[in-house]
Amino acid sequence: AMLLRYGLKLTEEADAVDAAITETIAAGARTIDLVAGQERPGAPQIGGAPGPVLSCSQMAAAITERIHAVSSISAL
Repeated sequence: AMLLRYGLKLTEEADAVDAAITETIAAGARTIDLVAGQERPGAPQIGGAPGPVLSCSQMAAAITERIHAVSSISAL
């Protein structure tokens, strides 16, 4: 999203990516690094109740699906 927003000046596309990431995590999707990070004492809790632990490719696919489901941006 940062490349889209600051490097390419594509604000609408960056907003779509940011929203999709936030919504995917809020829905409970986690990669192992997010799960491990939440187990530390005092670590901030992220999103809703944790769901299944996803690989990085699975997380990317979940985020991409969410972008396509809610966005009118065809390039993403």
